[in-house]
Formats: sequence, structure tokens, C-alpha cells
Amino acid sequence: MQQEIQNPQTQTTILVVVLFLILLITLRRKKLDDQLFPPNITQELKGFAILTIIFGHIGYFLDTQDKFLYPLSIASGVGVNIFLFLSGFGLTISTLKKKLSIPTFFRKRLFRLFLPMWIVMGVLLLLDWLILGVTYERKTILQNLLGFFPVADIYTSINSVLWYFTFILFYYLLFSVFTISRILLLVSPFAIYFISTYLLKQELPFTINKDVLKLYELHIHAFPAGIIAALIPSYMKFIPNGPKLLAKTVQFLKLHNIFINMFLLIIASYIFIYTSINSGIGEEVETEQMISMISTASIIFFFIIKRFKSKALEILGIFSYEIYLLHWPLVYRYDFLYQYLPASIATILYLIILLAIGWCLQKASDKFAKLLRI
Repeated sequence: MQQEIQNPQTQTTILVVVLFLILLITLRRKKLDDQLFPPNITQELKGFAILTIIFGHIGYFLDTQDKFLYPLSIASGVGVNIFLFLSGFGLTISTLKKKLSIPTFFRKRLFRLFLPMWIVMGVLLLLDWLILGVTYERKTILQNLLGFFPVADIYTSINSVLWYFTFILFYYLLFSVFTISRILLLVSPFAIYFISTYLLKQELPFTINKDVLKLYELHIHAFPAGIIAALIPSYMKFIPNGPKLLAKTVQFLKLHNIFINMFLLIIASYIFIYTSINSGIGEEVETEQMISMISTASIIFFFIIKRFKSKALEILGIFSYEIYLLHWPLVYRYDFLYQYLPASIATILYLIILLAIGWCLQKASDKFAKLLRI
């Protein structure tokens, strides 16, 4: 249930200090890597993204005053963009390395997407019935188990944050069509964007809540942008001296001196903070889309060029999908900390609990996948 957080600004300050100390303690010097965007950076970005989403939900939907966690709570939309961008990027990189048939793609990719969600949904339905005495319509349960979440009521849906699941599932299904050939893959980001835009303007044969459609519209650029980022080396081959130019750019981003690095980090940080505060919420959708993507690009650039890494963010990133599935029902419906503890301590403890449960969920999913030879 919603909570009236006592001394929200003080509790936010305490939390910021604790998080800063954790990040500082877990900082390590980043080794120079042949890749500009190695796996550890993607994990750190996922860790950062899941924090922005958790803080956004707690700050704006759990706290009745919307003051706790501000300004940490203002970038949850950027967190969603990061997840979508990394999904598009990761799927494309995997496809470039090893082409899968469409049936194999579905079996490997979709099962990994669905299995943790099914486990979480099953547990939530059981707990809601046994503890809260809450039941849901069979139609809703069936739709949700099939990956269709047309409503995202933060307080009454089985798991409102899973509007994202339908969105990413649509992208997975659509992307699979473009893995048939290299030429289709090259045009995939533009085709996927135009198909998505077209469908959002049509009257669909099934009903989706207008607020969910608005979320789709706001985040429609991020997945195709991730595909484009992964295909940049391929696109550069069509430009005279393109590969050489790309190699020089990558070399500069990796090897520029410390003063240029600090300057670029400051600029990226400023852009991210400014666009997060002045996010364009309430203005035209196109304006909000543009500002959100600028915020997303600036934070991704920051993570790429920084010369340190955070083990804490990396660990959070490894279990970010599982944490995403779990966090809101646990914090809202089954809260047992905010009622009795200062909000800063409760938030830290919830992050630890979510990480622990996320680890268990991932291990259980891996076990099932092995048993089923997926």
C-alpha cells in the first residue's frame, strides 16, 4: 500500500550517501578492451536502469507526497529506454555472430523471456489468493500468461510493470523475421520502427489501455536505435573510408587523455541531468520522445567512455530482468519494511532482498532450461 514517508528529503539524502559509498567501494579501474561496448558495460547499464525504474516507482507511486527519492526518481523512463536499447543491440550482435533459424530463435530467446515471468506470475497469483484474498478474472490471467498485458494499473493489476513484457515480446517476434538474411537485418531497425509507428496509429483488433499505448509511443525509438548501434560497422562499409573512420573514432574513445575524458564525462553528465529534470513531460509526445532519447544517449555515452567500472552496478545488471519482474508487487502489495523502518534503510534492504530473490529466480530458470534442454 502507499506510504506517507516521514522526512522524505532527509531520507533521500541518507540513501544517496549510502549508495554513493557502495558505488565508491566497488569501483575498479576498467581494463582496455578490444570492444568499445563489452558485456560488463551492458551489465552496468542494466544495473543503472533497474535502479532508475525502482526509484521512479517508489518515489512517484509508493510515496503519497512524491518527495522521497527526488531527483533519483525522475529518470525511470530513461531506464526503460536503456533496457530496450540493450535488447535491440544484444539481439543484433548475437545474430551477427550466430544466425538461428526462426524456430530455434523462438525456442531459445522466447523461452528465456517467458520462464521467469511465468514463475513470478504463478507465485503472485498464489500469494494474492492465500494472503490477500484477491483473485483475478480468468481472461486476465490467461492473457498475462501468454505475455499480453493490455492494462498497467499500478495499484490493481497483477503486475503492472509487465506492460513492458508485451512491448519487448512484440519486438522479439518482429525482429525474428529480419534474421532470415543479412540484407533484411540491415534494414530491420527502420522497418521495425515504421511498422511499430503504423500499428500504433491503427485501431487494433484487441483493446489496449490508452496509457499503455502512450508508454509504447514514448519508448518506440529505443529498440531500433539499439539495432542501429550494433549494425554501425556494417553500415560503415558502404561509406568511402568508413571502416577507417570508425576505427579512428573507436580508438579515440578508448585512448584519449584523462583531461579530455573528464571533460566528456562532465558534458555527458550535464546533458543527462538537465534533460532528466527538463524531461518534457506534459508537452507533445514527439518532444518527450526526443528529450528522453537524448538522456538515454548521454548516459550510454558516459558508460562507454568512463575509465572505471562499478561491480555493484554490474551485479545488479546481471539480475536486472528478474528484479524488474519482482520489484513492484513486493514493495507495494507485500511491504513489510516501509511501515516500520526509516525509508532510506527500507529501500537499501529491499534492494538486497530483490537481488537475493532475483538470484534464486535466475538459478531456478536456468535449472528448468537445462532440464528442458533449451
